[in-house]
Amino acid sequence: MPSYSEERQKEQMALIKEILIIKQTATVSEVQKILEEKRELHLDKKYIGKLFKKIRGERATRYENANAKEALANFEDLMGYLKNELIKIKNNTDSDMVKTIALKNISQIYKDLLNLQLDFGIFERKLGTLKADVDIIGILKEIENAKQNTKRDSKTAGGSAK
Repeated sequence: MPSYSEERQKEQMALIKEILIIKQTATVSEVQKILEEKRELHLDKKYIGKLFKKIRGERATRYENANAKEALANFEDLMGYLKNELIKIKNNTDSDMVKTIALKNISQIYKDLLNLQLDFGIFERKLGTLKADVDIIGILKEIENAKQNTKRDSKTAGGSAK
């Protein structure tokens, strides 16, 4: 089994992740076949199996809870893949409309992922409080005076018309 640099292994893992995103139940043999056919990349089954273990370990340790948080990890991988595809679309088109739609969707991906991470408690929402030195009683008195003046004005306007 050949020895690859850490950077090269990461690139190969990214290719395998991409395949697993599209076909989640792919076996080592299926991944090997897809890599050979689509990427002209010939890797040993044992090496691909080793990368499979690394990917699964990475996903499992990404978040503590292996159930819902593993689904979040899978969703995060999918969003990363979609983001990369949208960037390719944006870079390979002359249409401003297509570029705008791609950028809007990339932005939406980040928003959706962040909201899910907030919902899962990975990040914490810290909502600020509004502090204002406002005289509420004075404002309410002004509103009440305005109402009284409006009533008085409408009575005198209605009375003088008769």
